Amino acid sequence: MGRYVLHRLLLMVPLMLLITVVTFLLIQLSPSDPAEVALSVNMIVPTPEAIAALRLELGLDASLLQQYLRWR
Repeated sequence: MGRYVLHRLLLMVPLMLLITVVTFLLIQLSPSDPAEVALSVNMIVPTPEAIAALRLELGLDASLLQQYLRWR
């Protein structure tokens, strides 16, 4: 019984990794820019400079791997 539980717990690790990768990729594939949406929600007309500054602040200018590691 203990081996079965240990086996199931060990299988949970790659499953959780797969779930986080799929979730992150689905978020990345969304058609909107998070920086532009964040600025628009506050009733601010997003300028290209404001969008670029917010993308830099949020780390959205980093590579996908860096963003995933920070997000996770």
